[in-house]
Amino acid sequence: MQQDNGSLAKSSNDCVDCPTEEPQPFSQDNFSFKVNGPGVRYEVVLGIQCGWIVWVNGPYMPGVYNDDMIAKTMGFWDALGPGERFLADSIYTGWRAITPNGHNNRDQYMKARAMARHETVNSRLKRFAILRVEFRHGNHRHGAVFNAIATICQVEIEVESPLFSVDYDDLQWDPFE
Repeated sequence: MQQDNGSLAKSSNDCVDCPTEEPQPFSQDNFSFKVNGPGVRYEVVLGIQCGWIVWVNGPYMPGVYNDDMIAKTMGFWDALGPGERFLADSIYTGWRAITPNGHNNRDQYMKARAMARHETVNSRLKRFAILRVEFRHGNHRHGAVFNAIATICQVEIEVESPLFSVDYDDLQWDPFE
């Protein structure tokens, strides 16, 4: 499988939230609008060409860190190569984030397809009930559980059930075709 075709965007980035027990004392810092209650947030990055999970980072308090803040301040932004960019949804800002918007031409469709594949990985992670329902084993253990499940999903992608392919080449599209 080709790992790098010279495209500017090498990865897609998105965060996933998991519900947790209500901390005592209550804190808005733990509130996740995605799970409509207390939770933790993880950054998950896929390689566009290979379709593999290449970065998992977290947990973070969703009431304190949005997806963009995590990417910029928690290591991912700094891990990118010179001039390298990534696909992400519209919450991300800055020149490194490419945010697809629509299906009006080949370029937009290609980027939207790559982001749809990323959502497939998020749903594979959430297949495991421990990430879908309120985690009751102490938030300090959640990161180890999430990383173990991400590893299981990666092995599944490599060995048993690969993700759908994405023909991604952001250097070759003709905006006037």
